[in-house]
Amino acid sequence: MGRIEKIPVIPRCSAAGSFIDKRELYSDEIFIFTPKGDLKKLKSGYSVLDFAFEIHTQIGFTCTGAIVNGKMVPLKHILRNGDTVRIMTSKNQKPNPGWLEIVKSPRTAARVKHALKMEIYKDAEWGKEIIRNKLAQLGKELSDPVINKLIDAFGCEHILDLYQKFGEGKLDPAKIKKVLSLPETASQPSQPQEQNFPGRLSEVLTGKEDFVIIDPLIRSIHYHFSRCCNPVPGENIFAFVSVSQGIKIHKTKCHNAYRLITRYPYRVLEARWKENLEKSESNSGHRG
Repeated sequence: MGRIEKIPVIPRCSAAGSFIDKRELYSDEIFIFTPKGDLKKLKSGYSVLDFAFEIHTQIGFTCTGAIVNGKMVPLKHILRNGDTVRIMTSKNQKPNPGWLEIVKSPRTAARVKHALKMEIYKDAEWGKEIIRNKLAQLGKELSDPVINKLIDAFGCEHILDLYQKFGEGKLDPAKIKKVLSLPETASQPSQPQEQNFPGRLSEVLTGKEDFVIIDPLIRSIHYHFSRCCNPVPGENIFAFVSVSQGIKIHKTKCHNAYRLITRYPYRVLEARWKENLEKSESNSGHRG
């Protein structure tokens, strides 16, 4: 029988007086020291940028590079066990699309994507106020039908696109009055929704953890049943976050359903009847 050699234990003392057992470093996790000797745990293969976000989100957003073991390195530098890392930041630094090729952490990637989206639509809030003020002058309210009409008329992709273009000054508020005076266009035929809706709805809901629980015995201020289809318990439903009326519950067979999930997938949430949810949980308990 062959001789089994032990992995040597080589302790490293940090400035704070702590020790690392080198056997712990042979795993999918690594240990990083800060300049003050604090110890941080990170996944193997993570970059300087990942580490910056692990320290604090704002440090991640302003990170320009790092000094690793006394040597300047870029954001994409992959950290190793026992490295001492000092993050460099600049108030002028901003996330860019190239960061998505650098970060390995799914959580960090989500933060970067959100920051990039907010940067693209940084004037959207101002644009919304411009539209709201113009509508008030015309005696109108900011509502789904009005916004949908403006999106169509101005050739925008979605509501944020509409707000952003007004905020940037690319669209003229004076034209809103003319748009709202145009006659309504004929609705789209309902055949495509019946054929494609289940698959499209499933695709839209994939990855979304939030859902709305519907209790027909309790009147909720958080959601309302849509008047266009008036769903009742037992029917297949979904939730839609409207512009001004909060969350509205629609039947999946509603004549507006296909248009809503196709044009505004980011505003669609899963909805579940409380009775069905309790039955599902009860059955799961019995199986366990």
